[in-house]
This record gives sequence, C-alpha cells and structure tokens, in this order.
Amino acid sequence: MISQIDARQVDCLWPNFLPLVERGLKHGQGDSMAPCHILKGIKAGEMNLWISHNGENLQAGLIYSVNQFPTKKVVFVVMLVGDKFEEWADEMESMLIQYKEAIGADCIEASCRKGLVKKLLMRGWKAKATIMEAPNGR
Repeated sequence: MISQIDARQVDCLWPNFLPLVERGLKHGQGDSMAPCHILKGIKAGEMNLWISHNGENLQAGLIYSVNQFPTKKVVFVVMLVGDKFEEWADEMESMLIQYKEAIGADCIEASCRKGLVKKLLMRGWKAKATIMEAPNGR
C-alpha cells in the first residue's frame, strides 16, 4: 500500500524512515543534501513523501517535488529508496503517473544512481541527461 505522508505527520515516521534516507544518500547525490534538508523540505511543503508499506512494515519511500519551469511543469523524483523494488515499483509508478496527470504536469523526471537507471530503463523510462562532477570539486 502507498500512503502520502502529511508534513505534520512526518516527525512520527522519520525515525523509521531515516535509515532508508541515509542509505539512499550514500548511493546517490548525498553530497548535495543531508537528511535534515530532506526533512526540512517535507515540513515546508517543498518536497512530498509517499511511502510503500505493508501495515507497519515500511518497504520504500518516494520523495518528490513539483517544479514549474518557463516551458513546463515537472514532477521531480528527489529520492527513491527501499528494498524489494519489484514488490512496490508498479504501484508507486502508477500513482506517480496519476499524480502527474492530476496536477497537469508535463513529465516526471528523476536524478538517480546507475542501479536505478537500469531498472527504470527496463520500465520504459528514457535517459535524458547524465550528471557529471569534476574531480575534487573543480
């Protein structure tokens, strides 16, 4: 089951969700933000959190933002974390597409690590860009 977590409820869930966030940041663009920035963004309404759960068992989480650019509105996946991707991916993706359509967004984008790129390509997503970083932050 997928549930949206209200910004006012995130503090109750955060201790259980934090290990997934920390693990996700280690494998992605973790040097760009810390868990406290994600929590602050959710509480401020700048980011949204959906969780996949089986009762009390937290399986995964999706953190996204909605960005309005001059030529289009984008649902941007900030972070997708969890185990057993195959068990919740269909439902999470379906809800994300429904949400995109409901708010009139033009597309869904995600910045993700190589392992998730492979999984998303298999689901029909296409690679749009690659993020590169110079050595030693040059």
